[in-house]
Amino acid sequence: MIDRLITLKIKSFNYTQRVTLIFNTMKTIIKISSAILVLLLFAEPLFAQEIKSGIYLTDTAFLNNQLALAIDCDTEKHKIKLNDFFNKPYIEVIHEGKSHKYNKKDIFGFRTCDGKDFRFVNNDHYEILTKDVITIYSITVMANTPSSKIPQEITKYSFSISYKSALIPLTLSNLKKE
Repeated sequence: MIDRLITLKIKSFNYTQRVTLIFNTMKTIIKISSAILVLLLFAEPLFAQEIKSGIYLTDTAFLNNQLALAIDCDTEKHKIKLNDFFNKPYIEVIHEGKSHKYNKKDIFGFRTCDGKDFRFVNNDHYEILTKDVITIYSITVMANTPSSKIPQEITKYSFSISYKSALIPLTLSNLKKE
């Protein structure tokens, strides 16, 4: 009923009044949209989580998300040198201009600025893909394949029952055993 009254009222407007009404309505919509946009732009940093990078000294630190030598990736920089090329048994963390060395066998792992967590096992670093009833890991290695004489990157998957336990190749038969 109200819609009909408004429609009848608008139909009684002359051309100039209709254009003015449409123009004013559009101005109001633009003002409201602009206000919402400004609110969203200023509110976004309030809800954004800071991304941290650092090392996990123990599995308990990993479970509790407690990073040592941690940085806020948006405002700080450091380097975690894994020393994989020469297969060195330690990592080096350059933090606030100082070098810190840790044996890979003595620490649990690390987190990168893109939010990926890794665990050290036998001098290798495995990406932690899931943290659930079982933990699933992946590692990318260079290996020869039957179809190629040139080494190819291959991703291998493993799992463990706890963060302290050994890694087991991820196969259906191994999952059934556990």
